[in-house]
Amino acid sequence: MGTLQAARRPAQVSIATQVWIATALLLQENPERRAVNKSEILEMVRREFGEVHPGVDPHISSHCVATGKRSPATHRMLIRLARGEFRLFRPGDDYHPDRERGKMRPNPEEIPEKYRFLLDWYQTEYAPGMPTKLFGPDALLLRIEAGASGRRDISAAHDRHLADAQEEEHRSAATSRSA
Repeated sequence: MGTLQAARRPAQVSIATQVWIATALLLQENPERRAVNKSEILEMVRREFGEVHPGVDPHISSHCVATGKRSPATHRMLIRLARGEFRLFRPGDDYHPDRERGKMRPNPEEIPEKYRFLLDWYQTEYAPGMPTKLFGPDALLLRIEAGASGRRDISAAHDRHLADAQEEEHRSAATSRSA
């Protein structure tokens, strides 16, 4: 058995998923922080998955970064900020056209059970209003509402959904305070 297979075999978790989990854990554990640096992500991968596979570094720097050309992956899991820090991708973020259909987050079956709470956190707190099926009926609905298939139009429709949800939340909070 080759060393690359041996390094990944015990965890049965893809490198991209390890990077997403590590980044999500860091951001979820530190809600006051906007982003994290590469060394923090690497350390979290080590803490959670043991030995760090040699492919983790290029996944953080390139393979998972939404704004870069496909390399060879098309993931849109991370955004690199100007200071060289990283955060998780959110719908509406810019991305390279080669990554149009790239994965924004792992699918539930790709994540060990003990980390699946991160998908709920991502969906409800980090990127609220994000369609649960990125290329299913929810994404199609956003395209129809946007009136076009371009990503900026989808982002605008997504922003409208978020604004409507926030307005409804504020109304509900105001009603409960006055009661």
